[in-house]
Amino acid sequence: MELIAADNYRQGCIGAAEVRQMLNFSSRWETYDFLKREKAYLPYTEDDLEQDVKAYSDQHC
Repeated sequence: MELIAADNYRQGCIGAAEVRQMLNFSSRWETYDFLKREKAYLPYTEDDLEQDVKAYSDQHC
């Protein structure tokens, strides 16, 4: 079940909350520790970064 949860998270099919629910973790921190151990990171491109920087700049200037 852990492999399925990690793989689905990597693919963006489910979020951390769903991982937590699937694996019955008691906290989000336990979920984040699990995802880190499994090297289950969401894809984050340079374009994503540029959009985030622009959105932040638009909100804080």
